[in-house]
Amino acid sequence: MQKFSTKDSENYRSNYIAAVIINNIKKLQCGLSDTQIEALIPIIRNSIYTAHVNMRVNPYATFEYFDKFVPPDWLDCESLKL
Repeated sequence: MQKFSTKDSENYRSNYIAAVIINNIKKLQCGLSDTQIEALIPIIRNSIYTAHVNMRVNPYATFEYFDKFVPPDWLDCESLKL
């Protein structure tokens, strides 16, 4: 198993999560052009990375602190087929 520094690990996880999101957006064929999807990739990837970094640099924050960023009407997550 390869060891990553904290930053590398956050980057790796962020890129993987972004790839899953983008692949599922592409599967939806929701009318976005390839150009629009390409523009979304860095926004999604960097947003996920920012969340990972914020959770690391603020280790004393509670889940209630982070929970305030999630809209109250969002449903619980469910696993998608990869």
